[in-house]
Amino acid sequence: MISCNFYSRALKRSTRFFAALPKETVRGKLQVLYLLHGGGDDETKWIRRVPIERIFSGCKVLVIMPDGGLSYYTDTVCGEHYWTYLSQELPEVVKTYFNVSEKREDTFAAGLSMGGYGAMKLALLKPENFAKAASFSGSLDMVREIKVVLSDTKERKEFLGDYEMDETFYTSIFGNLDRVKGSPADIYYLLEQHRGNIEILPEIYQCCGTEDFLYGFNLIFRDKLKEMGARAVFEQWSGGHDWVFWEEALRRAVRWFSFKKEYILC
Repeated sequence: MISCNFYSRALKRSTRFFAALPKETVRGKLQVLYLLHGGGDDETKWIRRVPIERIFSGCKVLVIMPDGGLSYYTDTVCGEHYWTYLSQELPEVVKTYFNVSEKREDTFAAGLSMGGYGAMKLALLKPENFAKAASFSGSLDMVREIKVVLSDTKERKEFLGDYEMDETFYTSIFGNLDRVKGSPADIYYLLEQHRGNIEILPEIYQCCGTEDFLYGFNLIFRDKLKEMGARAVFEQWSGGHDWVFWEEALRRAVRWFSFKKEYILC
């Protein structure tokens, strides 16, 4: 496990990511997985809550865990360019530190909750760069989510639970909330841009716990992927919006990604 600190031109400040790589001497190029954290967490969360070394044991893959702030991996209206950082700058920095394959078939993305949203943005806006992408309990529908949070209904109370989100939270990221629909922040809008050419998208793995407050939203996204004819796998099992579920989700996703067991000699 390596902590990599550097100055980000996109963020205009120092930042850090954690990298997990095989213990033995690298004798070739590595596949690479960008593993994204959820809202309110940081680059340390995955390694503090799940046994990353054991889950990826035997896989010749570099796991990159960046800090995404509370940005929804977006270039926010406050000037925090997290999307530019994640999609452009970070991959270039990773290539300067590690011997990774630059081929699409060797590049993957995954994340939980807000990180699931980020992984799907990478899949839909950068499909030429990723072979597969995965979302665990993804916060995938900004339009419906914002509508529920801004309403004063029983549904809002049931949806939020202990989460403290309000209009200010979303406007600090997306700006004018009336313009989210049909924008790059709208996953459904991005998906529709590939109608008729869906085969160019990465394969998608999606899972959500049946007791998760985002479960209903995830079912809608599952149905949308199916209607579009996307190459997608959906799994559900009993679980909430918590680390018990996400550890199992990561284990299943690692099996689904089918990472190589040998180095890429090229």
